[in-house]
Amino acid sequence: MFKKILSFYLFLFSIFSTEISSRPIISHEISQSLIALAVSYYTPEHLVLSPYPGPIQYSQFIQCNESRAGNPLILISIIQPTNVDFMNNYGFAVLEVSRCPNSWSAECIIATNYKYNSENNVQGYNNITIPYNASEPTLYFRFLSMFEYTTISLHISYVDNSPIFAGKFIPTVFNNISPGTNWIYLSQMVKSYEVATVDTKTSVYYFINFCEDAILTPQYEVIITVAGEPNEPLAAFDLAGCSAAIVELENCQIDANGVDGVVTNQIVSSTVTVTLNNVGYSLSNGIYVNVYGIGGELDGTNDFILSLIEQSIN
Repeated sequence: MFKKILSFYLFLFSIFSTEISSRPIISHEISQSLIALAVSYYTPEHLVLSPYPGPIQYSQFIQCNESRAGNPLILISIIQPTNVDFMNNYGFAVLEVSRCPNSWSAECIIATNYKYNSENNVQGYNNITIPYNASEPTLYFRFLSMFEYTTISLHISYVDNSPIFAGKFIPTVFNNISPGTNWIYLSQMVKSYEVATVDTKTSVYYFINFCEDAILTPQYEVIITVAGEPNEPLAAFDLAGCSAAIVELENCQIDANGVDGVVTNQIVSSTVTVTLNNVGYSLSNGIYVNVYGIGGELDGTNDFILSLIEQSIN
C-alpha cells in the first residue's frame, strides 16, 4: 500500500516539475561590476544670443557630488553651428562663470571662455574646463554674442582630464551691456561616449545618479535608450531600468519588474527604450540600468550606446 501511495505522489511531482521546466526562466549573469556613469547637462532648446548692446542671458548650473561619478573637472562646451571654430570675423558666444549669485565682480568670476586683448580683439573658445569644487554647488553663467546674433547650445559634462583652455580675463566684455531678465534652464542627460559591449545571455549593469536639486519640475521622467551599432545588424538587447530606492541591484531584471522592452531591427540595429518617472516613488537615490544581450552575432557580442535623458512631465 505504501509503495502505491509513494508511486502516486512521484507521478504528481513528475507532472508538476515538467510544467515548471517548460516555463521560460531568464537567468542573468553579471559580466562585470557595476559601472557608474556621470551626468551631463544641456539646454533643451537652441539659444539666440544678442550682440552689443545686449541684453545678456543667464543660466545657473546646479550640481551634486554624487552625479559626477568621481570626475574632478567640469567641461563646459558651447556648440555654435554657424561658427564652429569661433572665428573672429563672425559672431561667437562669450561666457562668464561666477561663483556668486547676482554678482559678476572680479572676485566672483572664476572662468571665461575668451581672452580679452582689446575692445576689437577678443578670442573666443568653444570649450573650457574648471575644477569641481564641493563648496560651490551652484555656478552662474552669463552669455553674450560678439559682433552679431549667434545661435548656440550649451553642454556641461564631468571629465577626468582635459588640456582645454580655461582662463579668467578682466576687464570684462560685458561692461556697458544691458542686463537681461531671461534665464536659461538646463536639463540632465547621460551618454556613454564609447561603444560598450555585452555578451549574449549576459548582463551589464550601470548606475546613474541624477542631481535632484537641479530638476526644477515636481514631476519628471527619465527615458533610457540602448541602441545597437549598425556594424552589428543582429545585435539585440533587453533593457531594465529600476529605482535604486526601491529595487536592489540583483532584482533589477527584465523578467522581474515589468519595465522591459525590445525592438529588434536586423537590417540596421536594435533600439530599446524604457521610461521611468518619479510619480509614486523616488529616483533620488539613483537608477540601475540592466542591459542584457540577446543578439545573434556570430562572435556572441552585442555593441551598443547607452543614453538617458531627464525631462519634465507636462
